[in-house]
Amino acid sequence: MTTPDGEPVEIDELMVPVITRLWQLGYATLLSCQDGGEATLAGSTGAEPDQVDRLARLNAGRAWVTVREDAAPVLLAVLDGVEAVRSNRARAEGWVSISWPTEAIEQVIELLRH
Repeated sequence: MTTPDGEPVEIDELMVPVITRLWQLGYATLLSCQDGGEATLAGSTGAEPDQVDRLARLNAGRAWVTVREDAAPVLLAVLDGVEAVRSNRARAEGWVSISWPTEAIEQVIELLRH
């Protein structure tokens, strides 16, 4: 996949339509994942070693995207109908991670289309 700036980037298969639509809507994204638990166990999240197991359990079965802090409230409003949406400040300054159950990815895509 290629970013709006023309940079090649790897995006998890289930997240491609989410990220594509976010870019079409003008959102900048930093990271995304279709299963935060798997990403945590793989070492992709930067979790402290003593926190990996706990965070992997907490994020198992959850998709997420990291967007600019100023865009997060708008995206959270769009996703208001999705059950169990969570947000937290990302490690990178000025970014917020928003997550939802992986099984709700299709619902998220549909909400982003409207």
